[in-house]
Amino acid sequence: GAFSFFDDAFTYDKERAIKICQEIRRRKINVPWDAQTRVDRISPEVLDAMKAADCQLLSFGAESGCQKILDSVHKKTTVEMNEKAIKMAKKAGLTVAMSVIIGFPGETKESLKQTYDFIHRAEPDYVYLCMATPYPGTHLGSYLQELGWKVSDDWSKYDATKVIVSPLNMTPEKLLERYDNIKNSIYGTLSILKRALPNITLSYEQAVFYFALNYGYQSKNNPSHKSYIYRNPPDVPVDFN
Repeated sequence: GAFSFFDDAFTYDKERAIKICQEIRRRKINVPWDAQTRVDRISPEVLDAMKAADCQLLSFGAESGCQKILDSVHKKTTVEMNEKAIKMAKKAGLTVAMSVIIGFPGETKESLKQTYDFIHRAEPDYVYLCMATPYPGTHLGSYLQELGWKVSDDWSKYDATKVIVSPLNMTPEKLLERYDNIKNSIYGTLSILKRALPNITLSYEQAVFYFALNYGYQSKNNPSHKSYIYRNPPDVPVDFN
């Protein structure tokens, strides 16, 4: 068995996180677990405490490898911080997952290339690759509503793999094509094996976990997507700033 902490920033209060890890050890729970957090709320001390308490997986919301995109969505982090956090967590012996979102308003082929390069440079163990999706109540959803953009109200399409809204300078079809190219570069068999090489000393359980995550994603996803975007007028300004 295993369990997860459903907390977007488990280590936001680092002292609290360390105390939780100490209590897990004191009670000898001995069950693997995972958590999510921000890249600006970790330290070697808290990561070591998590590893000692049987944490197996730590997830970061990096979102993009383009600083302009990170700034536009008010992430308050940098590409350098994202890369440093991933390497720090891996050094502590944790398996690292990273979420990346593509297709934000303002996305370009150049920003996608920066994200592609960042993923391969940072070398997380696992990547959640998602499409920007304007869920109600989110900054993106509210922003597009203010602009008067039309988006699908069919909630069955809001699964973060379909184009609900597309950058003005990129067609939905081209965005999907680039999404698939990035995804396939991450989850091709050779790429999975290449990322596994630095972890050759993993325990049997960790190795099984790593390959299950990656091949599970590979088999679950395929390049057949559909676009549910409503095309918007090309003169609508798109700038989160």
